[in-house]
Amino acid sequence: MAPPVMAYVRRKDDDAGGLSDLRSCVRDSDPLDGALEKSVEAELESLLSTDDEAGHEAENQDEYYDDDYDPDYERSIWIEFPPIVRNITGCAGIDMSIRDILKYLISTNSDDKHGLTEIMDDFYDGSSNDDYGWDTESQSVFGDFFEENAMARVAHASTKSLRDANREAIEAERAERSSTISDFRAKYAASYAEIKLKNANRVSMCDEFDLGWEELVVERGTWGVDADVKEANARQNLSAIYEKLREATHEIWALEREINSAAAERHKEVWEAKHI
Repeated sequence: MAPPVMAYVRRKDDDAGGLSDLRSCVRDSDPLDGALEKSVEAELESLLSTDDEAGHEAENQDEYYDDDYDPDYERSIWIEFPPIVRNITGCAGIDMSIRDILKYLISTNSDDKHGLTEIMDDFYDGSSNDDYGWDTESQSVFGDFFEENAMARVAHASTKSLRDANREAIEAERAERSSTISDFRAKYAASYAEIKLKNANRVSMCDEFDLGWEELVVERGTWGVDADVKEANARQNLSAIYEKLREATHEIWALEREINSAAAERHKEVWEAKHI
């Protein structure tokens, strides 16, 4: 068994991806990646499934940027239970609102709270009925499969002791890992505090950068004869903020590399103590 991961920093090549990747390092929403995958795929399919993709591309773009365009995307997640659950319990699955999932993640994950709150407030803001609640879908267990369902229930019940043992082993390993991580974070508390402060400052800079671009988009139509000069000045100011963002990001990465190096060493020590 590989040793548990004690510290992990997601890092992207901002030279290749530009500011969007730089911002994703600040507001990473990994807990939602899997949850949103289905809705993202559905939206992409709806945009790309045309008889003549090339002929409709401009039309789709015009629709997307129309002032009255209301993007239609999934606001809930369907969790389908496997056949054994459906056959034994009669419950086919659960339909949960993404807004409620985000609320739960925000309440339990302080590190990603800012980004998740922004996603919820901007895209799952309660403006649709699908943003509320959850529901189950029943499936009848009656029919000509009484014997098969009974066999499935007996077979599942026979694995309870094994499942209990697996759960206890996993919970013990997770508790040990949590204790090891807590000890490590306490040892490097000053470094973590410095990174947290720098990340907060970087988030503020991102907000300033976004606001600057929004002001440019909204106001440049009102600038009159000096529009070119004012737009050039605005873009120059935005470029300066972007360079500060890059510098701040690399400073944080340097601190994270130091912690990750120490974590990897401790990670190795813990694993060797258990397996060698």
